[in-house]
Amino acid sequence: MIDHISVPKREAQSILKALRNMNAINSGYKIIPDGDNVLIPIREAATLTHLDLPYRILKHEGNPDLSRSVRPLKFSGSYDVIGDIAIMKKGEQEDPEVLARNILESKKNVRSVFLDRGVKGEFRTRDLELICGEGKTKTIYRENGLRFLVDVGNVYFSPRLATERYIVAKSAEEGERIIDMFAGVGPFSITIASMKKCEIQAFDSNPAAVGLMKENMGMNRLKGKIFPQLGDASEMILKYRGMDRVIMNLPHSSFSFVEKAYEALRKGGVVNYYEIMDTALLEERMEKFREIGLEMRNKRIVHGYSKFLNVYSMELVRTLE
Repeated sequence: MIDHISVPKREAQSILKALRNMNAINSGYKIIPDGDNVLIPIREAATLTHLDLPYRILKHEGNPDLSRSVRPLKFSGSYDVIGDIAIMKKGEQEDPEVLARNILESKKNVRSVFLDRGVKGEFRTRDLELICGEGKTKTIYRENGLRFLVDVGNVYFSPRLATERYIVAKSAEEGERIIDMFAGVGPFSITIASMKKCEIQAFDSNPAAVGLMKENMGMNRLKGKIFPQLGDASEMILKYRGMDRVIMNLPHSSFSFVEKAYEALRKGGVVNYYEIMDTALLEERMEKFREIGLEMRNKRIVHGYSKFLNVYSMELVRTLE
C-alpha cells in the first residue's frame, strides 16, 4: 500500500507544483482520479504531516507507472530550479560541472546552471558562479498559478517555500491587515492578495527586490492590495499597530525583530515566523516566545538545512493586550 494525499481537482496543479519542489512525489506511481479529488502518490507522509497540509493522507494500493524505467543514477547533489535557472548547493557534489551538465541534459527547460557559494552582502544575495549554460540571471518562475519575475543574481528567492506560501494564503481571512516584513520580490504578499481581499504592507531594503515586486504585482490578478515600501523593516514597522498578521521570512535573523512584530499586532493577531534551528534552539525560542506573549499555535519543518538544522515554520498568536 502506497501513501497518497487526496486533494480537490481544482487545486491539484498548485499542490503538485509544491510537492515537486519538496521532492515529495512518488514518481513510480500514477495520479489516481477519485471523484472530485485526485490521489497523488507521495514518498513520506510524515514529512507532509509536519507541513500541516489541510488534506487527508491515506493508504492506497497504487497504480504503478510502467513508463518510468529504473535507470542508474548519473550524478548526485541537490539543486533548486527557478524558472529556467538551476542553482546547485555548495559542497554537495564532488564535480559541479558533471552535475551541471547532467541537469542541462535531463531538464530541458533549464538554460543556465549556477553554483551557489553562499549568501553575501547587505541584501544577502547569492554568490553565484556560472558552471554552464547561458548565464542570464533573470527568469520567470511559476508557482501556485502565479508568475514571478526573479533575478537570482540581485535578490534572494527560494522555491522551497511554495507550500508555505500557499498554506499562509489559505489561512488568511478576508479583510486582514498584514505586514510582510522581508517581502523580497513579493511571493508571500502576492500569493495572499491573489486569494484574499487583504491589505498588505510589503517591506524590503533591497531596491532590486522592490522593483521586481512591483512588476510582479502587475503580472498577476490580485483581489487584495499590496503597498510596497523600500526601507528598513525594523524601523518601518514601528508606524503600525493593531495589525492582524506579520510575516517574518528571514530565517537567519528573524528572532532579532520578533518583539517589534509583536508590538505591531492586535491581540489575537498572528506571526508567521521562519528560522533555521536545531532542537535545542527550538526549545529555547518557544520559551522566549511565551515570555514575550506569543503562543505557538503550530509548527512544522519546511525543509532540512544541514545535518542537524531545519528551517522551521511557526504560527504564533499574540495572547496579551
